[in-house]
Amino acid sequence: MQQMDQTDRDAPPHFFKICSVVILLSLIFKLFFMANNDLLVEEAYYWNYAQHLDWGYLDHPPMVALLIHWFTHFFGTSELSVRLPSLFCWLVTAVYSFRLSHLIVRGSGIYALMFLSTLPFFFLQSMFMTPDMPLMACWSALLYALYRVLVFGEGRYWFAVGLILGFGLLSKYTIALLGLPTFAYICFMPDSRFWLRRKEPYIAILIALLVFSPVIYWNMVHDWASFVFQSQRRIKEQTHFSLHEMLGILLMFLTPIGLAAFTTLLSKNQPHQFQINLKSYRFIQIFTLLPLAFFAIFSLSHPVKFNWIGPSLLAIIPWFSWLVVYVSSGKVKNFIRLNYIKSHWILNALALLAVYLCMMVMVTYGVPKWGYNKLFTKFTSWSDLTSDLHSVAHDIESKTQDTPIFVPLDTYNIASELSFYQHKLALVKPEYKPYLVVGAHIFGTESLMYKYWYDGSALSGRTLILISSDINDFENTLLSKFLINRSEIQRIWAHSQGAKVSVRPYYYQTASMN
Repeated sequence: MQQMDQTDRDAPPHFFKICSVVILLSLIFKLFFMANNDLLVEEAYYWNYAQHLDWGYLDHPPMVALLIHWFTHFFGTSELSVRLPSLFCWLVTAVYSFRLSHLIVRGSGIYALMFLSTLPFFFLQSMFMTPDMPLMACWSALLYALYRVLVFGEGRYWFAVGLILGFGLLSKYTIALLGLPTFAYICFMPDSRFWLRRKEPYIAILIALLVFSPVIYWNMVHDWASFVFQSQRRIKEQTHFSLHEMLGILLMFLTPIGLAAFTTLLSKNQPHQFQINLKSYRFIQIFTLLPLAFFAIFSLSHPVKFNWIGPSLLAIIPWFSWLVVYVSSGKVKNFIRLNYIKSHWILNALALLAVYLCMMVMVTYGVPKWGYNKLFTKFTSWSDLTSDLHSVAHDIESKTQDTPIFVPLDTYNIASELSFYQHKLALVKPEYKPYLVVGAHIFGTESLMYKYWYDGSALSGRTLILISSDINDFENTLLSKFLINRSEIQRIWAHSQGAKVSVRPYYYQTASMN
């Protein structure tokens, strides 16, 4: 690989210090948010995964459950302990992104960390524990191992590729998309085609399948439920043109300066212009553009979620880092040079941190009210709502001498939050008695994993508390087939976390099961 002079490669001390401060502030912001905000419904759902450990789940592989289980076992049950695995996964991502960037050009690793600390997807996603975080960790590690194999020709790294790919498949099936750019790179680069005749790539595939085999087994004994859920369900979704939405997401994730840098990957002249090794440039180009092209094609007829796109941007982090180091060295004297100087990227990072701070104040404290009500009502105080609903259940039990059961009528949101916060409150108050939470599958509707965790037996004659945020759910004709003695529908309010402002009504109704 063509090397730059030492003075060009090493980050100047003052920029190193500024980047370090930016990275540190980002970590402080994340820890503050993680410890001071109630779980999102998705996080509470995955905590429920961890209470029902298995080789697989309907909608995801088991890695997210294992990580939450381990961290809550050692650090107790809290919002922070549920989210700490996310920070751990971010740190793994940071290590391998640093190493990959440093391999390409010495001195660029610090900038890779700055991008991971501030660019919107990597900052925002790493504050929450979802399957996307272990996926991102495995994606970055796999990029590093594949670079060692494909660019440096180090065959022993194929075994690491297989192992990491296996762990990635245990995290989220999306990592299989990296097979497409890997094959494309081998076919496109003449001096890499010999790998098609070597045994190492095929051994790597076998290793990955061996690591992934528990999920295959779980699917085999559950009628291939997870594979069907993540394939046929996506394909059969209502036709929706969303390419413009995907482009908007890219602009948001990369910011305008990042999008300008991204466009340089589309020109065949950039390796010569920036004096980057052709193999390195093609690696970055192929491993960035092909996954994005897949989602772009998919978006022509289906909706594309923002978290699908994010990991595909990991391959462009070394390119951004290269541009900062190389173009700022003064060797490129043209109109695009000003787009990549260090000061512009650092100003971009500081501006993003200021935006994140404002967002976190609104979410955590509910102020200003107009900002919270317009943007962040999804972040409600589930701990308070759980306490209020628990009081309702306790009053019903006192009057009827029958222990009621919560039955949320949505798919998984309310059930997940009720289960987590009842469990947490019971740890704080020994006299607190959690009530059983059962999914709406007992009425023949969808409740994801809750239909596996409770079969709906032994409910005849029991008092149920039906809960929903949509009052129309109580008009579902399926309910009349199973319920008798239904009371009037009552309303209860969910509040913001800080200002305790009423933000969303929830409704409940008591009934008896036939």
